[in-house]
Amino acid sequence: MGEHPVVRTSGSERPWGLPPTLARTVQRYFRYRVAVETGTYKGTSTRILREVVGRVYTIEADFALYEDARRTLGNDPGIHVCLGSSPAVLPSILNSLDSCALFWLDAHWFPEVPSVADSQCPLLEELSILARWPFIGDSCVLIDDARMFSGPLEECYRAGDWPTLHDVIAAARFTPSTVSAIIDDVIVVGPGTLTLAFGDYPEMTGAQSPVWKKT
Repeated sequence: MGEHPVVRTSGSERPWGLPPTLARTVQRYFRYRVAVETGTYKGTSTRILREVVGRVYTIEADFALYEDARRTLGNDPGIHVCLGSSPAVLPSILNSLDSCALFWLDAHWFPEVPSVADSQCPLLEELSILARWPFIGDSCVLIDDARMFSGPLEECYRAGDWPTLHDVIAAARFTPSTVSAIIDDVIVVGPGTLTLAFGDYPEMTGAQSPVWKKT
């Protein structure tokens, strides 16, 4: 964690899911036309992405959660709810896009959802798929739960399924100019100009200034 300091907002811990101010900060600078989410759960972050970006593809592997999301979100023409594991579904979504995008990667398992036979954390597979996508160089990738990649994990987690923070940062080395930081328990990865987007972030949130590293 020393190379990628955590930046926390003042006061209590941040709410569950995608921090809205973080998403708005990225979008205000890059003006993405589409967002892609892995791990829909109850749709909280999906709704934030819909408000901030506009068009959202969200992937949910659990059938019951997918059905709930389809009922609650499916009538919104700006939200596309997809069923399946993120490594299986993500390539088809990327093939349908013709420009860079904002990604929220949160498909890793946690105790409040049904157990999974597949990997509890398909993050490295997701990043490998993104690394081969031609528009990834100008895209931004937000990865939830940075603390989970620094261990140790609770007994309910299969430690072998979870990469280290070093593994994650290495897999997110999309281009020579890619930069990263950890902000509010989110690993933030994007092009070098991403640092400019966060120029006034501390003033908006009361956080420390993000410390960016070239990955």
